[in-house]
Amino acid sequence: MAKKKYKSVHKKKRKSNPVHGSKTNKKLITILVVATLLVGSALMGLLYMNMKSATSNVANADENMELGEFRKAYKLYGKAVSKELNNIEYITKLQNALVQITPMTQEEAVAFYDRYIETLVHAARYNPSDIDAQLAVANEMHRAARVTGSLNYWKRLRLVAKVGLEHIALDNPRRHELTLFVGLSSLRIEDASMTETYDAIGHVRFPGEDEIELTIKADPGNAVAWSALAHGRMALYYRLSADGKTKQANVNFKLANETMQQAIEVAGDSFDVLTTYFRDVLLQKGTLYQLHLMDPRKVTQEELEIAELKVTDAQNVLTERFDPEIHGSR
Repeated sequence: MAKKKYKSVHKKKRKSNPVHGSKTNKKLITILVVATLLVGSALMGLLYMNMKSATSNVANADENMELGEFRKAYKLYGKAVSKELNNIEYITKLQNALVQITPMTQEEAVAFYDRYIETLVHAARYNPSDIDAQLAVANEMHRAARVTGSLNYWKRLRLVAKVGLEHIALDNPRRHELTLFVGLSSLRIEDASMTETYDAIGHVRFPGEDEIELTIKADPGNAVAWSALAHGRMALYYRLSADGKTKQANVNFKLANETMQQAIEVAGDSFDVLTTYFRDVLLQKGTLYQLHLMDPRKVTQEELEIAELKVTDAQNVLTERFDPEIHGSR
């Protein structure tokens, strides 16, 4: 009996055609290249149109500035900046237009000032390694903090100073100016914790003291730093005295007096140090008068007269140094 032949259930695999596959790959590559070129061309076109539009905005804004139309110029410069975020020239023009605008209300004045701060921050963000750009923000924050006394501005000052320090090279000769702002702001912000930190030899250290000392090390004649160091150490003495920590207060009092004398020797002609010294002798006079009222035997009349004379002399010198254009906002 003849055997039946069965067909194999396994189909033979077709051999792939290398020529066909190659053609397909080339076609896909061609499509991708063309698509990429088209997208790139479109983006370049948009970029060109964007830059051209920004240039046009600036040209129109310049004309408005010449005509005294500062609000219109400000809006046009703003559009240009939004199209070229890293164009420092446009940012500068925007700032110049903004400061020329006369606010109509107090609310508008606050809003414009905040926008001015934003332009400074913007310039620093897009030019992070420029110490001048970083200090422009910090200096303005410091001025606002001193004028208003607002804790919010002191906090913003510390923040922008720390951000600036992250971008400025360690060997930059002006880096210490940002370090000083960290110290000054910390002294104001952390007032409640002023007496909590001790050094190795038993002195209480105020918040920001480390940064202020680093500033003096980098710039030995820095009057603001010396003034802050003397003020901080004297403030510590009075805080410790008020808290009843007499022994520790006496330790810090000696250091505070030494610091005040150093500040006078180094920068005694500066308005900052003179202000701190005047505040110091005024507080000392008040303390002596309180002791005299409590017990006249503890303080002699001669000591009171000497204290009064110190205050008068310090006040006279401070008045002579006062320049309303420079010191009017303090």
